[in-house]
Amino acid sequence: GPASQGVASVICFGTSDRPRTQSARAAHTSKYFANPDTGRNIRNRKRQQTGSEIRSVSDYGQHAVICEVTPIPGHGKRAWERFTPDGPLALLPLGDEYSVVFTLPPARADAVMGLDDDAFVAALQAQFGRRMRFSKPGRRSRFPLALRLRDTLVKGREVWIGNAAQTLHPVSGQGFNLGLRDAWQLAEILLDQGIHGDSLASYGASRRLDRQGGAWFTDRIVRLFSNDCAPLKF
Repeated sequence: GPASQGVASVICFGTSDRPRTQSARAAHTSKYFANPDTGRNIRNRKRQQTGSEIRSVSDYGQHAVICEVTPIPGHGKRAWERFTPDGPLALLPLGDEYSVVFTLPPARADAVMGLDDDAFVAALQAQFGRRMRFSKPGRRSRFPLALRLRDTLVKGREVWIGNAAQTLHPVSGQGFNLGLRDAWQLAEILLDQGIHGDSLASYGASRRLDRQGGAWFTDRIVRLFSNDCAPLKF
């Protein structure tokens, strides 16, 4: 499941006679652990890990401001992504609301986080355009954007997938898709080969090309569209 309040989540499989505590709320008995940690936790835990395990490839000099807003009229289950000189602005349907990913340089993100609700809606409206109006913004949060890749996906009896293995820029949702493929590939290999060290090593080797390709593709999109070139706007 997702991490909560900074507590890392794990998927446990296999059996063991030695329990291992994963959080203050639960203990698990298992031989093997898959870590689908959130991007927030991979950053928080980086200080505790060796440099060979996680490497930062690109700092985009952008922060994502996240919140929910009410679209007027309703969104009709349509998602939007607009590319601006500051970075992409994404609107993703979430129930009747839009989940907003507002990409900005750090100084502008500071300013946007300090706005009252009416001023925030005005800033969002100016960035998005007049295709629809917005109201009732929810609580805002933010995080810095960078491309980070874990060099080693398997270590002993642990394996890393999803945002624990890599954090990508949120543009075009490629990080989410990559995480789904991580989970699918791991499940297929374990079902086919069984649960043991060799099968985990096989998983790590099998994900190399897809991870590198996804990271490269996302990085190119960010660098191509985070500019003021008129033909790349809509």
